[in-house]
Amino acid sequence: MAASFFETLDWSGVPTFGRCADPTSSVIRPSAYGLIQDEHRRLALAHNSEGVFLPGGGIEAGETPAQAIARESLEECGLVARLGAWTLYAVQFVYSEKEQTHFQKRSIFIGGECDRFGALPTEPGYELRWVDHESAIRMLSDESQRWAVQQWAKH
Repeated sequence: MAASFFETLDWSGVPTFGRCADPTSSVIRPSAYGLIQDEHRRLALAHNSEGVFLPGGGIEAGETPAQAIARESLEECGLVARLGAWTLYAVQFVYSEKEQTHFQKRSIFIGGECDRFGALPTEPGYELRWVDHESAIRMLSDESQRWAVQQWAKH
């Protein structure tokens, strides 16, 4: 389901971040990230040893982008997210040292709210941080995520 959704989108016109010497050799990874706010309009960020990110990540087979964000938000931050209609698309080229692979992360960003805390994060090494959008822009590791927060803040 996720692959077919992403395959139907025209990615040629979306903002692209990062560099890859040969984009045709990078592995395409459909990804989804949540801009999840609390009642104070602070954003949830997932911090681990690799950096600071919006809750989200790769979309698994059979998942929709919203389902991936809901799963990752619970795993990384212990949050149950209620996603809305605000969406944005971008491509981020990254190199994974861990996987020794260049990825083309075709990402959808979806705005939402923290419905409640579900539990402690179940993915080891993650820590939830609530920050204002200006701090998020300074802290986020991926350029596409910083851009998405800038666009969200204008909304």
